[in-house]
Amino acid sequence: SWILTLLFYSGVILIVFIWLYPLLMRLRLLRQMAGAFGSGDLSARIPVGAVSYIADIEQEFNRMAQRIESLVYDNKLLSRGLSHDLRTPIARLRFGLDVLEEAELSEQQQKTLAHLNRDLIAMESLVETLLSYARMEQANIAFKPSLVDLQQWVADVVQEFYSDQVSMQINASAYATTIVADTEYLNMLIHNLLQNAERHGKGKIQVSVIAAEKNIAFIVEDNGSGIPQAEREHVLKPFYRIASAQNTQGHGMGLAIVDRIAQWHKADVKLGASESLGGLKISVVFACGKLFDKSE
Repeated sequence: SWILTLLFYSGVILIVFIWLYPLLMRLRLLRQMAGAFGSGDLSARIPVGAVSYIADIEQEFNRMAQRIESLVYDNKLLSRGLSHDLRTPIARLRFGLDVLEEAELSEQQQKTLAHLNRDLIAMESLVETLLSYARMEQANIAFKPSLVDLQQWVADVVQEFYSDQVSMQINASAYATTIVADTEYLNMLIHNLLQNAERHGKGKIQVSVIAAEKNIAFIVEDNGSGIPQAEREHVLKPFYRIASAQNTQGHGMGLAIVDRIAQWHKADVKLGASESLGGLKISVVFACGKLFDKSE
């Protein structure tokens, strides 16, 4: 009797497994596609089977993915188009102001012209920032990874451009430790972090390169007012500016660009408070190792 009971329950389990197996496979496929979509592959779709227990969910996922892909594409197109279209009228305005500067103007007219120049410079800066960010959306094609000695690269950039403002600390293990990076975008990341520290700090900037067993961190600290804990996650988004920085220069794009470049390099951006200077501490943690394919 126990053999018959065992056979009975084994048969029930087998039948349940056969019934559930297609569902488990579809759920696994749904998880894979959701992971790929979340990692940036906006073309990821689920092939809806003729017989599927979750066909409605799969179709809804595909419709949602299509809407998101269309919105992202439209946003990129709008950003690139507006940035390029604005360049021409701005160039004409710049030419007109240059001509006016050579004319004989009254003191009041000169003041007005100076205000116009200041506003036009701000517009030019914003358009260039938008163009840079729009170009970065197409950087998959231009990304050229190579092995880079991070501490030497950082030291060269600081020495050439920021030697008067920046103090630098490099721990012994960071020497000759390489990362995989595109040097053009690595330069952009370093400059954006240092210029952000210049803009929001109060004259003191400290740069550190610290290596651990598998990681190496590029750290920038300043003596500014820092960023509140609740807003640190948001400042990595484009055009987000904290309330205390509304009256300062900048467009809220610097840290967004840093975060995007870090993602390309499979690095992590961490924001915190500087223990030594009291302001903001930004760490970009790179993995040490061999060359990788950015599309992976």
